[in-house]
Amino acid sequence: MRNAGNLLVFIVAVAASFVYICNAIPQIQSEPAVEISAVGGSPEELVAAGKTMFLSDRAQCLTCHSLGEDPKARCPNQEGLGARAPQRKPGMGAAEYLVESVYNPNAYVVPGYPRNQMRPVNKPPIGLSHDEILAVITFLNSLGGRTDAAFVEQVRKAQDPWRRGVLQPEEAEEEFRPPIFSGDTNRGREIFRRQPCIQCHRVGLEGREIGPELTKIGASQTPDYILESILNPNAVIVRGYKQTIILWKQAGRPSVRGVAMAWLPDKDHPRALRLGVLEGEQTEEIEIDLTQAACVGDTIVGVKTDGEFQSLCGDYVSGDEKTGLTLAIFQEGRWVERKISPQAIDFFNAPTSPMPADFANLMTPREIYDLVAFLGAQKGTS
Repeated sequence: MRNAGNLLVFIVAVAASFVYICNAIPQIQSEPAVEISAVGGSPEELVAAGKTMFLSDRAQCLTCHSLGEDPKARCPNQEGLGARAPQRKPGMGAAEYLVESVYNPNAYVVPGYPRNQMRPVNKPPIGLSHDEILAVITFLNSLGGRTDAAFVEQVRKAQDPWRRGVLQPEEAEEEFRPPIFSGDTNRGREIFRRQPCIQCHRVGLEGREIGPELTKIGASQTPDYILESILNPNAVIVRGYKQTIILWKQAGRPSVRGVAMAWLPDKDHPRALRLGVLEGEQTEEIEIDLTQAACVGDTIVGVKTDGEFQSLCGDYVSGDEKTGLTLAIFQEGRWVERKISPQAIDFFNAPTSPMPADFANLMTPREIYDLVAFLGAQKGTS
């Protein structure tokens, strides 16, 4: 309700303050990318072209995905994807699944990653052509799978309704999108430096990586997404950047909240945690001795068992209050999954972003749109 109220106040302020902006500076736009020269037709040529495209700044795949394990990657690791794709979604082969994932990313979201984070890559701001998408998919399938003439034909067949416009992607789950007015990128840069943004986010050589890096955010996301992230940072929380909570064994010791920067020696059997903590407008990294922690995680659940109440803290795995929850609980140096029935749940504090929900209240509407303009201009080319 608080976010809805903030949004209503913001919309009223926009209506009152921003009429003049409509004609001031050209509106923020993401133009479709210019199509590259014709892609070769053989499987080998397609794989080579797809690899070049996947690694390019134009396609921006590596802004979110990785080729190898990366705990801070926004989207799933693509290494070995060709071997996983045939089993990923029931009833779909590798070609059908990969085509759907590119054109309609919300149709199936890999567990552990948020909805509405990936845009259809045939639409702005990336805007790859259908042939370029064909090449990227053949490359991805070659990472652990068999990419031959038969597979290429399966991809073309799965692409056909998208090429003809018969199928359309699911829209993001939004009740209302505030309008995107023009902003000034130079003023936005100063706001980014002046506000707490630079304490947590990095653009180019400036800032820190307590929060997601934003150097290429304008090349892979729309102004709508950027504005929503400012107004409601909990709408889409980038994987690896949920707020981690530490509750101590020592009675009376205040809890600590921040971003898990590194698990030492690793996440599976950690002994310590390096936590990025925002204090006021400053950030610091502190090392947590996990032997002193009563519980660790991004989610708190109140549980009633046999009339006794217990507060559990752990990493969210799946479920909700209605169907039951699964948490990864840190016990004796390792993570153990625990299922909690809906009847036992007294309350459920879902994972949140470490970015304050009322951050937008620190700025005027004009400053917010200036910041959106600055971030939308970040395409990793400067």
